[in-house]
Amino acid sequence: MKKLLIVVNSAKFFISHRLVLAENALSEGYKVQIAFPETEEENLSIIRSKNLNYRILQMTRSGRNIFKEFLSFFSLLSVILKEKPDILHLVTIKPVLYGGLIAKFLKIPTIFAISGMGHLYKKEENNILRIASNFIYKIILSNKKIRVIIQNKRDKEVLKSLGTLQDSKITLLPGSGVDLKEFSQSTPDTKVVTFLMPCRMLWDKGVREFVEASKEIKKQHPTANFILAGPYDPENPARVPIEYLDSLNQGSTVKWLGDFTDMPKLYKEASVVVVPTFYNEGLPKVILEASASARPIITTNIPGCVDSVDDKITGLIVPIKDPSSLSKAMEEFIHQKQKIIEMGKSARIKAQKEFDINLVSSAHMSLYNTLSNISKDG
Repeated sequence: MKKLLIVVNSAKFFISHRLVLAENALSEGYKVQIAFPETEEENLSIIRSKNLNYRILQMTRSGRNIFKEFLSFFSLLSVILKEKPDILHLVTIKPVLYGGLIAKFLKIPTIFAISGMGHLYKKEENNILRIASNFIYKIILSNKKIRVIIQNKRDKEVLKSLGTLQDSKITLLPGSGVDLKEFSQSTPDTKVVTFLMPCRMLWDKGVREFVEASKEIKKQHPTANFILAGPYDPENPARVPIEYLDSLNQGSTVKWLGDFTDMPKLYKEASVVVVPTFYNEGLPKVILEASASARPIITTNIPGCVDSVDDKITGLIVPIKDPSSLSKAMEEFIHQKQKIIEMGKSARIKAQKEFDINLVSSAHMSLYNTLSNISKDG
């Protein structure tokens, strides 16, 4: 029985984005082990209930303390040496960089799952850290025993510019896909239009732009509703202060629901889903979920978003950091409510053709089977 070790930077992320894939690998005969940093008992219970084994890593998602990063690296090295996996599946940037180095020198067949290049690859970010990251990418992408999963075309070009990565080793997939049964089609309410923005509470996700646009719309359309749904993220340097989020609930325009877990229910209550991000996304999962739920999407003209929304067909695309353009797009749905229904139906069709989790899972199993046939000594 081949052993698969999946390494992620968050157990919660694993549950929401990769749990189904791990279950499918288990059913295909792989022995599956998950490694992630310390997490809440609730998350551990979910993972145990799926008959998945796990290891706890000493790793932070966004820390930059050099000593803690060395600890993270050697914690991951220790887990890999103990588990002796036949295949490594590394998800998100830090596991990819650290695990990629380990896999390179231990000659372990490995999948790199790049969920966007992250804030480090924004133009204004720290060049020194980016240079260090580029250096590591050059090393790990030279590994002959890798396959790389990316979520948009721009990330493919970035990675190819960093190393000798062949097209044959790259697979373009729509993120982790979406369960079309869980996120089922329903008819949105067009009498009272509700705009929903589901995301982690980060400035980079466009929270300020959504709030400013909502305030403008509310002046002209007082019956419209505006909802923010997602967790406060204290570890992220781009976090929205909790005081700001709490203040929203003291006002009369935007309501912040916090970490809302029943997302299918939330999409049913929404008319339009808003994703005004300027974060370096891979492919936002909320766009897949909204599409499957037959909700039109307003999003920005950045990689990942433009890969998953067809402008004027499944939604509207606006410039980044532009509350005025965002409010005009929101107002378009208020004035032309039939577009909510029409674009929502088109979004559902797109989800069925392109985002189905069964298609994504099948592609992963094919990659696992390919790598399982590669000898560590080959």
